Amino acid sequence: MATATLDRLTNHGLSDPRCLFPKLQTLRFSHYAGFINGAFADMIESRWNLPDSYGQADIPQDRVVRLERCFLDVFGGTKGVNSAVRARLRHLRAEGLRIWLVGSVGSDEGF
Repeated sequence: MATATLDRLTNHGLSDPRCLFPKLQTLRFSHYAGFINGAFADMIESRWNLPDSYGQADIPQDRVVRLERCFLDVFGGTKGVNSAVRARLRHLRAEGLRIWLVGSVGSDEGF
């Protein structure tokens, strides 16, 4: 996935016309541990930490809605994910984001 695509998935403001899939509520993603980095965590946070005034009623088509759940399957295992990024993802989970980070190849290391 190109850096530009990751940037386009990141919410940069209330009505960010550049933001891809503004109504995205479930993310299922499989990639190598090196891609689950700070920019990836920024994207997840940008879709979770929305202003309180972001109600669900009468949402304009381009308005970004809150991410509700995230499934990350990490090829080669989660131990390759930077510890600071894993801590950020754990923090989001503690705040209420339903997030699962698992390592593939028969491993379920979690984070």
